[in-house]
Amino acid sequence: MFAPNGTLLASWGVGETVMPHGLSVDAKDKVWITDVQREQLLRFSHDGTLEMTLGERGVSGADHTHFGRPADVAFDGDKVFVADGYVNSRIIVFDREGHYLAQWGHEGSGSGGLAIPHSVAVKDGKVYVADRENARIRIYSEAGRLLQSLDTPGYPYAVKPLGQGYFVSLEGRDAGERTGAIIRVWRPDGTVERILDAHGPGPTKGHDLAIGADGTIYVADVEGRRVLALELAQRTKDD
Repeated sequence: MFAPNGTLLASWGVGETVMPHGLSVDAKDKVWITDVQREQLLRFSHDGTLEMTLGERGVSGADHTHFGRPADVAFDGDKVFVADGYVNSRIIVFDREGHYLAQWGHEGSGSGGLAIPHSVAVKDGKVYVADRENARIRIYSEAGRLLQSLDTPGYPYAVKPLGQGYFVSLEGRDAGERTGAIIRVWRPDGTVERILDAHGPGPTKGHDLAIGADGTIYVADVEGRRVLALELAQRTKDD
């Protein structure tokens, strides 16, 4: 954990996680991590005590008790949404105690298809999914009904809602395989409001993003082995 200025505050998980990929903190300050190598979803207390695991360690599967390289996790109320992920290409939903509720999606490019759902986020009853290898963003109801599908020029690695229907997406690489990263700010109608250059010094490959309470966008740069911080200016009243 870091302070906004980059000062290290605390660390934990050594010897417990193997290849942590997605990390989200819920409203109760619990830390949820998808571990693609362990094939599990892990729930920790804020100080790093492992409280719950879902999935069978090291075993991939497509039923209700296994994952296929789970990529990300998000919440709404008592529901937990998992982007599962690199193998299964589905969204699977549990309650906070790990009981299976629902799932949707399958590998493919059609209306019900997903190709590496790399990121999932939920806000105002909508589920935002970065359908990475299909180069599109999918927006669903919490029941899995497709509400909107937006093609992206590059490959979306992450998507996060801002509120009032606005959201941001991170393209870790473009369709020409350029090493770099850009952020798109989307309006509720699916048009792009603006584009932010997320390059740092040297090669940059954005893999995930988070938005701070003050609107700062934090980009996980796997190429540069660093976190980039970008300021997201306030929208004008006419936007």
